[in-house]
Amino acid sequence: MIYYCNLLTIEEKRKIRTEKLTLRQLKLKFPEFDWTEFVQNGIFHSLANITLSDNETIYLSDFEYIKNAIKIFSQELNNNKKNLDNLFIWVFVYFSREFLPKKFNVVPAKYSKLLRNHKKYSATRMTGCIDSVSDLMEFAVGRLYVDNLDLKIGYPDNIFNNTHMTEIYREYKMNNFNFFANNILINQILVRQNLQELGKKVDRKIWLMGPAVVNAYYSAQFNQICFPAGILQAPFYDSSVPNYLNYGGIGAVIGHEITHGFDDKGRNFDKNGVYHEDGLGDLWTNKTIDSYKSRAKCIVDQYNNFLIKQINKTMNGNQTQGENIADNGGLKESFRAYKRWENNNGKEPLLPGLNFNQDQLFYINFGQVWCSKYKASYLEQSLKRNVHSVGEFRVKGTTMNMKAFSNTFNCKPGQQNNPINKYKIRNLILRRSGNFTFVCILVLLMIVWLVKMKLLDVRKNEITLVFRVLKSQSIE
Repeated sequence: MIYYCNLLTIEEKRKIRTEKLTLRQLKLKFPEFDWTEFVQNGIFHSLANITLSDNETIYLSDFEYIKNAIKIFSQELNNNKKNLDNLFIWVFVYFSREFLPKKFNVVPAKYSKLLRNHKKYSATRMTGCIDSVSDLMEFAVGRLYVDNLDLKIGYPDNIFNNTHMTEIYREYKMNNFNFFANNILINQILVRQNLQELGKKVDRKIWLMGPAVVNAYYSAQFNQICFPAGILQAPFYDSSVPNYLNYGGIGAVIGHEITHGFDDKGRNFDKNGVYHEDGLGDLWTNKTIDSYKSRAKCIVDQYNNFLIKQINKTMNGNQTQGENIADNGGLKESFRAYKRWENNNGKEPLLPGLNFNQDQLFYINFGQVWCSKYKASYLEQSLKRNVHSVGEFRVKGTTMNMKAFSNTFNCKPGQQNNPINKYKIRNLILRRSGNFTFVCILVLLMIVWLVKMKLLDVRKNEITLVFRVLKSQSIE
């Protein structure tokens, strides 16, 4: 099954092509696969009792992957169907191993720990079970998490509605003696609930991530950014520290997620979350697209030249393009937001015992967020699969493109961290968004600050930021 392994290597993940077509067109494009059997008698019917017509619209988010997978699977069906049977059984068992007795996970756990060098993979059985419950019942766990916070921000209003929560988990009939069966049941419920949303009006109030998760996201289809309560803690955010640290932490994250609305993938979605091939139609003019691609190529070339000394290989600028654009735009806008706040409120006290000014501490906290140490084996895998640059270059790649960084640290022109040519795709993004990026960051951080100072009474202590990108303007 070497071919299958090759499919899992995402060398050019950022170049994934999304294609819109009907079920009928899908059947004509890939006649080797029995789509009728899959749709009418597969999980759509067996789990959700859904019947799709040939006119149903389908979005293939990774067209080339599907094409290659069907080609390889068709070959295996013709040559040795048993290989495919074994493959699907193996995949099912492998991804179910953490729900099986401990002996099934000894070897995979050792492999994962060796490869990723992460505490999660050497966790006890108890912490493993806690992780599983957190994944499968995100909002129930999220309620426990935020219920113990002094300042409750970043969670959906209805998790404290017992009727609502009971309805969500009504079908979860747990067996106290069969962890594996519980997992299968919950996954069946989740898949069915997901399928049953087909054809319904999109509910933009739905959260796609639980409140306890230390993460943030931008959804192109929902045209929203979301910051769960889990990420609103140090080093990203701390109500007891000066604002320059919070702007360098959570501010950069907020700017990062907003900028995703204009990265190499997000720019193809309009304000309603509808996909447009290459940003055409009413979104961008050809001149704007050409200018964007030219500037984006500069970012790609810059990151392609970053050498990871530990493994003597360079970063993949194409694969990490979208995240690099978001990192660059996010940090610059967060710094602009902080300077605006500082102009209105005055300079904050410096940290005692450290010989750094406010601007320097802004960048230092940003660097601290991505401070990392990796094993060589992890770096090798990251180059193949990860759409994010390694921590070192998430910091260096963004700061070397900022004149403000060079000025505050007195970097000489031409030094490694102060190159003559600085790449400024952010300027084009700002023109596209009518400065909405900057305004969103400033408004959110001002709200956080006001809550911290107890100058603003937020109903139920909840802050939810929904980002409606103004993408409908066409500019030259």
